[in-house]
Amino acid sequence: TLFRSVEIATAKVADLNSRISSLTAKSSELEEAIKQVESEVAANSQALDTATSMRDEGLQKFRDDEKDMLVNVMSLKNALVVLEKNLDTSFLQMSSDVKEQVRGVMSTQKADDILQQILNPRARDTITAFMQGKLSTGSPQGGEIMGILKQMKTEFESNLADMQGEESKSVTEFGELKEAKTSEIKAGEKMVKEKTALLGKTKVQLAEAKEDLEDTTGAMEADQAFLVDLKQRCTVSDKEWEQRSKTRALEIAAVGETIKILTDDEIGRASCRERV
Repeated sequence: TLFRSVEIATAKVADLNSRISSLTAKSSELEEAIKQVESEVAANSQALDTATSMRDEGLQKFRDDEKDMLVNVMSLKNALVVLEKNLDTSFLQMSSDVKEQVRGVMSTQKADDILQQILNPRARDTITAFMQGKLSTGSPQGGEIMGILKQMKTEFESNLADMQGEESKSVTEFGELKEAKTSEIKAGEKMVKEKTALLGKTKVQLAEAKEDLEDTTGAMEADQAFLVDLKQRCTVSDKEWEQRSKTRALEIAAVGETIKILTDDEIGRASCRERV
């Protein structure tokens, strides 16, 4: 039974060592996986923060540009209304407000960039002369001024529509990006939570396996030591028995020899008495 216990313990120790090795490897894999997922979550969070910051900046810029463009369009509309109502009035006598409105339109960087594309040098000179009050009634430039202002209004309205369309597209794209990144972040955080829980369970199993190995190894070594001691004692007992057996045999032989001698002496004495 003791030998069987040692055999069972030996097999259990081998199984526990294999289990400890497997659990140790699993713990390392989980730790690396958690670090990787945490890194991905951090990267996605950073990307979302960066995209959000850029979107906020883009939105603010759009609002500023849209406001300027709306003011420009409104200024040009007002200027055209006044001019159309006063076609017979000298441009020299035109309200300074109209000229100031046009001047305000042409002073912004956004408007200047657009005007560089749609106005040739002659048209720019004409509109400049108008703002300076150098054009008179009946001059050919009167109709040209109206045409230039209408062209400017049309271009600004088109540009405004494009800006609004781009902003709408940007809002949609950002919404899709935010949804995707948020989903990835949540999935990553869930995975980290699950793997952390599994890691904790694995470490508990590893600690239990190590404790079981220590207990089993201790019990096995105790049994092995007992068997060695028992074997040694049995060896000593066998030698003592062999020695006692030899001694007993010698004693028996000696007794037999003594009996023989005594028997021989008795026979000799009896023979002598018969002869007498």
